[in-house]
Amino acid sequence: MLNNQYQSKSKITDFKQLEDYGDEFSNMRYHLVKNLSHNKYYNAKFRYTKKNYSDDEDNEDNEYDDDIYDCDDEKYCCDCFCCRCPWLILPNTWCVKDVCGIVCASITWLLVIFAEFVVIFVFILPKPFTIGNFLNTIIFNILAFLALSSHSFAMLTDPGSVPLGNATPEMIESLSLGTGQIIYRCPRCISIKPVRAHHCSVCKRCIKKMDHHCPWINNCVGEANQKFFVLFTLYVFLISTHAIILIITHTIECVDNDWLQCSSFSPAVTLILIIFLGFESLLFGIFTLVMFCTQVSAILSDETQIETLKNEEPKWVKKNRWSSLQSVFGSDFNICWFSPFSKPNSKYILSTLNKLMDV
Repeated sequence: MLNNQYQSKSKITDFKQLEDYGDEFSNMRYHLVKNLSHNKYYNAKFRYTKKNYSDDEDNEDNEYDDDIYDCDDEKYCCDCFCCRCPWLILPNTWCVKDVCGIVCASITWLLVIFAEFVVIFVFILPKPFTIGNFLNTIIFNILAFLALSSHSFAMLTDPGSVPLGNATPEMIESLSLGTGQIIYRCPRCISIKPVRAHHCSVCKRCIKKMDHHCPWINNCVGEANQKFFVLFTLYVFLISTHAIILIITHTIECVDNDWLQCSSFSPAVTLILIIFLGFESLLFGIFTLVMFCTQVSAILSDETQIETLKNEEPKWVKKNRWSSLQSVFGSDFNICWFSPFSKPNSKYILSTLNKLMDV
């Protein structure tokens, strides 16, 4: 139960006021309402929420609750948990300094490289040159390249973070709010929270149209990188399917030849590599297929996983299926939809962001 001084309406004199309340109130959310007579912004509502409570419409999901995060420099604060880091190869590249995420992302690359090794050095090279082997090599390497490229872009692209600490009196005044119009302020990153934005406890940032945080890409899946994540799941599924087909055909050939001359490795090593690749392909093939279908379904319904879990009435105007696909992949259907090197429709995203910020 909150003290009366926090339950009543109180004028916000310091926009880091909530930070001073301490950890006890770090999971509260409030909104600002323009006063009818004084043209000032007041703290209209405080609502305390327990860690395991997610039914309240003003409460974020437990998975994304965390303490307030403070960073003085949004662009080049490399001591912060999540930032744009100028010391990387690409300037202003987004990165999340999460140990678990970095490990999972590294494992993803190692698994793809392992699959490349087995396919090339166990399945392809020991055999005589044929058109089939040549095509299998080209197809598998192209899919692997597209998968790793999609993974890199999904991991190193800003998913749609809200600028840190922009909930200032000047910023709020510049919005020219109407009387009684509501805006939301995140108490963790001290930012004005647009519609459909959620705070991620791993990235320590509010992410526009956040779907979920994925440790395998060490990043959130949000408005600006959802295309890359969808392509990543698609290409990993295709790689896994191709690998399973190669495993079946190669195993049949080895059995017919009594495991003689079917690989440059010994029969025992060859069998171990085949079993491991088969397990990897089956596991990640099923996993990425489920994720791909889930993402496509979320895009078509214009509803993120968080919004689906919260099961609330949408507070935004839902787009039709074609418009929703365009907002993720681009304006017109073409081969660029399947290329990780083609960015989503920037003009569409910018216009959408302006609408979201026009609260």
